[in-house]
Amino acid sequence: MNNNKGELSSVVANVLKASDEYGSIDKYKDIKIDIKYMIMSNIHLGSFVFDKAKKFANRTVLKYRDDIEGIWKDISWGELANQVKVIAKSLIEIGVKEEDKVAIFSQNMAEIIAVDLACQAVRATVVPLYATSSASQVDYIVNDAE
Repeated sequence: MNNNKGELSSVVANVLKASDEYGSIDKYKDIKIDIKYMIMSNIHLGSFVFDKAKKFANRTVLKYRDDIEGIWKDISWGELANQVKVIAKSLIEIGVKEEDKVAIFSQNMAEIIAVDLACQAVRATVVPLYATSSASQVDYIVNDAE
């Protein structure tokens, strides 16, 4: 993938489409994917979540406020690892390869952590785009991502 704005936009759109098609993360908690394919080295931040999930599957790793329900919710290491697997599998299925750039354009939310870790697991580079960025800033970042 080159640093073309259209290609990055297409990847973002395809990831969103793929995650919508997967639906509830609970349906896919037992997805088996080849972690050795995803993680090419034992010393890798992308493997960190899987190592922790093996040791502390039910322990809370994240808390976030669900503004719709108005309550704080927990995400366990096991849940985070499952989310990362599903997202990493989606990235692989849409053709994201090692060293590809994946743009994340979003408000701050817990899901960004899972997407970021999934990108790291497949050795893609995250290109963060802030929701408060202007169109010219987004254009510059997307076209200058190396």
